[in-house]
Amino acid sequence: MKRLSDVVEALCQRDHLVYHKRSADPSQPEVVSIALKYLSRSTRIWCEFFIRDNERTALVVAYAGVRVPKARIGQAYEYIVRANFGLKWGRLDMEPSTGDVQFVLSHHAAGSSFSETTVRHMIAAAVGTYDTYHRGLCAVAFGRKSAYAAIRRAERPSAYVVNRVVSKLLDEHSLEIPPEDGDGNIDRSPKLDEPPSESDEGFSE
Repeated sequence: MKRLSDVVEALCQRDHLVYHKRSADPSQPEVVSIALKYLSRSTRIWCEFFIRDNERTALVVAYAGVRVPKARIGQAYEYIVRANFGLKWGRLDMEPSTGDVQFVLSHHAAGSSFSETTVRHMIAAAVGTYDTYHRGLCAVAFGRKSAYAAIRRAERPSAYVVNRVVSKLLDEHSLEIPPEDGDGNIDRSPKLDEPPSESDEGFSE
């Protein structure tokens, strides 16, 4: 059975991706880090695998170097909670002491295959989901947008199409995106109480 780190590295070599492989932490030599860089539709995103070959577990983290100012931590937390609500795979995380934000997705391969297709699916989910919420996160962190207004903008149908594409890639792993209602909006049941609407001023296309 192939080591998980060898599968990820083989994909990088096959696709001619620039990557860096190292031990993630000197105190945990069994953890292998493989870092890639992607240019998404909105920003440059780093995608890093943390792999424990002995436990056959892989964690992929997507991040773009966003560091939320302390004064906006509260609004950023609300934005992240709203973004995570209904997600069927992975989650957005924020380190409160630094304001660093990342998207995290894990896979446990014990008793199942871990192929290059699995790696592609994990990358697509991590990069695609982070990219969907990146601009809204920046509007909350560095602008004057409320979490509610920013999440409505981030999850409008035209922006969320990337996750519908990702969903097709993830079908064989039984991972789903939040369902949509008849108007193409994400169906969040039970419904959240909606505050008065705000303009989308401050977002650029």
